[in-house]
Amino acid sequence: MIKKNILLVLREFRPVLFESILKHGYQLNWNMEFYENHIPKNWHGDGIIIDNASKSEISQFPKTIPIAIRSAIVGENIFSVHGDVEHNMKIVFNFFCSRGYQHYAVLNAHPLKFDPVKYMGLLVKSAGFEYHSLYWEKQISECEDFTESIKTIKNFFISLPKPCAVYVGSIRHIHLVYRACEQAKINIPQDIAIIANTDDPGFGVNLKPSVSVLVGEFATIGEKLVEGLNGLMKGKPAPKEVQMIPATHIVARQSTDNYAVEHPETMRAINYILKNFGDSQLGMHDILQASGCSSMTLQRNFVKYLNRLPSQFLQDIRLETAAKLLEQTKLTLDQIAAKVGYGSNMSLSLAFKRKFDYAPGKYRNNYLNTTSVMKQDDTDQRP
Repeated sequence: MIKKNILLVLREFRPVLFESILKHGYQLNWNMEFYENHIPKNWHGDGIIIDNASKSEISQFPKTIPIAIRSAIVGENIFSVHGDVEHNMKIVFNFFCSRGYQHYAVLNAHPLKFDPVKYMGLLVKSAGFEYHSLYWEKQISECEDFTESIKTIKNFFISLPKPCAVYVGSIRHIHLVYRACEQAKINIPQDIAIIANTDDPGFGVNLKPSVSVLVGEFATIGEKLVEGLNGLMKGKPAPKEVQMIPATHIVARQSTDNYAVEHPETMRAINYILKNFGDSQLGMHDILQASGCSSMTLQRNFVKYLNRLPSQFLQDIRLETAAKLLEQTKLTLDQIAAKVGYGSNMSLSLAFKRKFDYAPGKYRNNYLNTTSVMKQDDTDQRP
């Protein structure tokens, strides 16, 4: 098989995206010529994979060269892929709704073509909740004003009603968000709960509190970029629309470890479940006793505040904790099942796959491919 020479330019280096492109490209016997941050002058070869390029940069290449791009640019020689922001905002909104939030905010440096500020706003307002948004840069710039950005974000956070659910459009700005909270003496997650747009080993995973993130799209985007470029090089027509790739789920970490429920009896039940979910014998009678209200009232309040019944809430807590243990420890599946209240690893596996679309082993492997950070066993503390 004749090797193809492929230019790969990734200005925002994402390890999962990079590894996915390399993996699928090598399977096609491609020679990947990687450049980080710039497009080389007078490059020639068989095809190009690139992210975040402008139309003028793309136009420097002849239209005979196929291009796969992670952007919103389309053209007769271009296969364009982008994260499905509209779908992703539904995941974020539903996650926060399941924790009782009625105040929402989205912030990003500046407006985007596929803008989370817009899509989240539509969801929140249609549900009748309060919505706030911020673009903190007056214009797109290669060199941000660090102090001014933090000041603007801090003032925005101070003005928000509390508790508030916050989505950050780029995890590469998460340090600004955390610094602003520190200066404003705003507590994460009690005052604001935070989800960022994607996981990235260089940003966020080692923050305290650790940040919750959307995951699952970059591995697929890498595969689709290779698949799309291969199709173009074989003469397949370029799609006329951007190919939208959704995230799969949220990895819940400490930055969303809070419930915005003002009803005292319901919060007593929530806290009791959070404290005792590892007991496989935990039943509704125990939860009702702890809450101090009737079964009908408790079920009605859980649906009202958390969009689910107490039994579903209990199962979700067990499975979310199992996911954290898969990420953060080396515990076996039997050990995890025992810690989260499942009688066997088989029953945990079946429930886990229904919720996350992955078996526990595959989920752990995917996480290890995303980040090299692997914490040692921590059996004395709920993750």
